[in-house]
Amino acid sequence: MKISVSGIRGIYPIELNPYTALIWTNAFCNYLNGKNIIVSKDTRNSGKVLYPIVINTALSTCKNVYSLSICPTPTSLFIIKHLNLDGGIIITASHNPSEYNALKLAIKNRFLFEEELQNLKNYLNNLNFSSCIGDLIYAENSYKIHISSIIDFVGLKVVNSSIKVAIDCINGAGYKVFPELIEKFGIKNIIKINCDSSGIFTRNPEPRIEHLKHLEELKDQCDLIFATDPDGDRLLFGLKNFGLFSEEWTILVGIYEILQREKGDIVVNYSTTMLVDFIAKEFGVKVIRSKVGEANVIKKIEETKSVVGGEGNGGIIYPKFNKTRDGLLSLGLILNSYVEGRIFKLINNLPRTYFIKEKIENNNFEEIKDKFIEEFSNFEKNFEDGLYLKQNNGWIHIRPSNTEPIIRIYAESFERKFIDYVLDFLRKSFNK
Repeated sequence: MKISVSGIRGIYPIELNPYTALIWTNAFCNYLNGKNIIVSKDTRNSGKVLYPIVINTALSTCKNVYSLSICPTPTSLFIIKHLNLDGGIIITASHNPSEYNALKLAIKNRFLFEEELQNLKNYLNNLNFSSCIGDLIYAENSYKIHISSIIDFVGLKVVNSSIKVAIDCINGAGYKVFPELIEKFGIKNIIKINCDSSGIFTRNPEPRIEHLKHLEELKDQCDLIFATDPDGDRLLFGLKNFGLFSEEWTILVGIYEILQREKGDIVVNYSTTMLVDFIAKEFGVKVIRSKVGEANVIKKIEETKSVVGGEGNGGIIYPKFNKTRDGLLSLGLILNSYVEGRIFKLINNLPRTYFIKEKIENNNFEEIKDKFIEEFSNFEKNFEDGLYLKQNNGWIHIRPSNTEPIIRIYAESFERKFIDYVLDFLRKSFNK
């Protein structure tokens, strides 16, 4: 089981099961100050078992529980903020395959920081129940608050009624929220793909181009194409005649749109595209790098008093609106950028880079790290989050995953030969 700021995560029922869900929920509820929390889930089948266990355990610690049922992660955190609640437990393994599930733990409307997670572990040793039973409040329709707030924030005035949009929700938590948001923007011509609550993931859950070949065929008939992950915090988009854009482009457009409204520094993780630096230069602001994990990005934003941030996996974070990656807000910002024409300016102005995202099923990180240090000895080195190697024309980031038992290797460069060299090194050294 993986325990990190990204949640208490594992394969059901081998690692995460009714017992582990109970002890972690009990520990969290006894650790959390305040009485009022939300509980929500995505559409995974194991959620049917875990959801009532989490709710009843929370009630047995005298917590009042707002039951959101199936609800996207960003919507769940937005509701915590809107209702001024004390925290929440979201049952979702996000972009992981369907056999995984997780408990994502929130204090107020953000996920736990690393030091808070370490303190929480001290509460795991003893189950502690209360004679006080909390109240259960059914709030399944509160997702509409998130939708209306996005509409108000984006402030899009005119949408051409002929715009045609496709949305693939992977039959996940956003199955009704994303289409409803698009409709509220005044768009009537919507192609809904994988928009039911079955929890049957018909493709790889990560919204990446290589997993979305079925959407490429829509590029000549749809003005905009969107795809999300099972809990709705990541988003990929495509444009008519262009096709699908890498998930890295979601954060580029999102940051570009936010900086139109409010100028300030940017925080992104080490694995995010260096094209962010070009946007920062245009607005005269700085780019600050953080460890991977949205809690780490949020913490760095707060420490540096930055305005906006996110992660290159398809997630924009604008803390004044929502302290999490918000796929629904991203959709609104991209739509607004499209209608006002800024997205095409951005596409034309940014240089092209080559990007790879690889993984190695090997838990010996130190061995892998040492091989990279030896091979790329002339690179600048940073050890804050695994190993980050950088030179003028590109970078490489190697780190253990927060969510799976793998090592992730990302690299980006302006030169194709740089990426080819990294791939060749991976093949020779690790049989990739």
